[in-house]
Amino acid sequence: TLTRGLAGSSMPEFSLLPEEMRWDLVEYVRWLGIKGEFEQVMLDVAWEDEELPDADEIAEIVAGRWRAERLRPVFPGTTEPVADEAAVERGRALFNDMTRAACVSCHGPEGRGDGPNADAYEDDWGYPIRPRDLTAGVFRAGAEGADLYRTIAVGITGTPMSSFAGALSPEEIWDLVHFVQSLPRTGGGM
Repeated sequence: TLTRGLAGSSMPEFSLLPEEMRWDLVEYVRWLGIKGEFEQVMLDVAWEDEELPDADEIAEIVAGRWRAERLRPVFPGTTEPVADEAAVERGRALFNDMTRAACVSCHGPEGRGDGPNADAYEDDWGYPIRPRDLTAGVFRAGAEGADLYRTIAVGITGTPMSSFAGALSPEEIWDLVHFVQSLPRTGGGM
């Protein structure tokens, strides 16, 4: 993400920075995440207990959550299969299946972000949020197969886009990935 940037966002690419400097930036962003989580937990506990908690105790709890052995990268559970027409069609069926993935309820029948529930959502901060127009080919976490797989598998924190990791098999998630990747080429025409 740091090297390539994020299309459709204000995150530019930093490919011209030396690799060591990019890793330094990654660690700084991780530190900001740890710091933010520490501050939030301190506030939450202070609010709940009506007194300031022990900062060292909270720091240890938060640090434990960020230890390498606790962090698990989310990668596809299977190797990416061929993105043939059959995979795209299986993905299309899942996309439109209201008893399974139900993507159509938010993203609409053509993936344009105009589903029947599109206007009903707020982010975690209470601001209105609309589903992504998938036909534009600009995806929040990247357009590569693994990027879209991760987004579908774990969802997007702070938004109504929830995780499908337990609801769909890895193979079904890949089918959805291939269908979503087909939408910019077809313009949503199904």
